[in-house]
This record gives sequence, C-alpha cells and structure tokens, in this order.
Amino acid sequence: MATGTCPSGSSGYDNAALCQRDCTGSCVVDTLGVARCCTSGGGDGGDGGNAGGEPIKLTVPGSISTPLGDIPLDPTLFAQWLLNLGIGLGILISILFIIIGGYGVATSAGNPENLEKAKGQITAAITGLLFILLTSIILRTIGYIIGIDIKLFGI
Repeated sequence: MATGTCPSGSSGYDNAALCQRDCTGSCVVDTLGVARCCTSGGGDGGDGGNAGGEPIKLTVPGSISTPLGDIPLDPTLFAQWLLNLGIGLGILISILFIIIGGYGVATSAGNPENLEKAKGQITAAITGLLFILLTSIILRTIGYIIGIDIKLFGI
C-alpha cells in the first residue's frame, strides 16, 4: 500500500484490508493514516474517488531536511552534496586561515619569528585553497571524460 494523496471525495477506510477489498483500483494511505480508494470505486466503497482518471500523487521522500539544507537520499546526489559541503568547508577554512595569518603579520611588531610564522600560515592557506580548486577542476574534467556530470555548487 502506497502513501500519498487522493482527490477530495475519495472513499475513506479505517482498515486498509477493507480498502483493498472494495476498491477496483489502488488504495493509498493519506497523511492522517486513512486508507483511501483512489481509482474507480467498487463494492460498498462509496463514490469512487478518482473516477475522472487524474494521476495519483504519491509522496516519496527524496531528501531529509536539516539545518545544513536538504540532504538527498539518492547515493549519487548524496555524494555530490557531500563533495559540495567538503569543498565549501575547505574554502571557508582556507579563507579563515588567510585572515588569521594576516592578523599575525599585522601584529608581529617586527618580531621576525612571528612574522615568518604568519607568512607560513598564509602560504599554507593559499596552497590549500589552490589544492581544493584544482581538485574540483580535475574531478570535473575526469567526469566529463567518462561521461558523468559532476556539478559543484550547481555549476
């Protein structure tokens, strides 16, 4: 038995077995848990519901809503979502370390040891940022060659 919606006026049953017995078509369970006959009626099922031939709208969850956005349940879309999340976090962390390194340069007060440490931090952050960007370009190129459309940030 599927979960979904039926047109208003479709026959409602408290017992799914009665719905399946009386309907000449299919039954669905609506959001309130009531079994409804969604195709042409039959037996003592009432007015018949979907006798007009409208398509039955079944709701199949394709994603889970979270504060991070909708997480898709399809493995391919989940991998793409995870890749986008990782690249986004990597870019954010790289920019954060560039800012922290810049603050270290500004507050080194002429101390060569602190200045070199801050410069090294900026260099490492820029190297990481370039690594992330080049990796995403390489992934897109490989995907294009083997025929897989890898979308990063919807691009």
